[in-house]
Amino acid sequence: MIAKTMNAAMNCQTLLLSTDAAEAVTTAMDHLQLGEPIIIPTETVFGITANAEREDAVRRLFELKGRDLTQPSAIFLPEIGDIDRYALIEHDYAREIISEYLPGPLTVVLSAKVKQWPGVVGDDGKIGIRVSSDKFVRTLLEEFGRPLLATSANRSGGDECLSLAEVKTEFESLVPLILYHQEERLAQASTVVDLSGRQPRVLRRGALDLQARFASWFKER
Repeated sequence: MIAKTMNAAMNCQTLLLSTDAAEAVTTAMDHLQLGEPIIIPTETVFGITANAEREDAVRRLFELKGRDLTQPSAIFLPEIGDIDRYALIEHDYAREIISEYLPGPLTVVLSAKVKQWPGVVGDDGKIGIRVSSDKFVRTLLEEFGRPLLATSANRSGGDECLSLAEVKTEFESLVPLILYHQEERLAQASTVVDLSGRQPRVLRRGALDLQARFASWFKER
């Protein structure tokens, strides 16, 4: 199935578009509404995204990455206040961490309110959520009005794309749209922290180094 999707995608013409372009948001929305995956820049690494509420869009993105649906993707939300709609924030410390570090390069893992969401909610009933500090990403989310998949632009198991050149090498002719910032911002992937338990657990180190911060935080309490 992955190979079939890849072959079909090879026929698409990829548009490269700066996020500074007046039509950047509307063009992105046009493709997202069609259920197509697109590449976007973030405050960390380039991401590949799609409409998280369309099952066909989710499947197309996962097939493009060569990733199984049992390995869920996080979702982008426009505001911190939107988190309560999709997840349970069960501990006071979790709200403090969310308030202190979001918006920003942090993915928080929480108990999901929606239990059946292929490609988004895991078998453990948890969901990953990002509230980006990137201006373009936030504007796109506000205008689109639905959550977007938040996963790095790379093939499953491969390195994240940190530059437009790397994105073009990996995905040109495979996606209809690649958006980029005029000034490239080389960075690390987001830090991933599970906040569903009594204490936070760092699942992936990234742009934020929180291990020492958490240790001192809970020592003070």
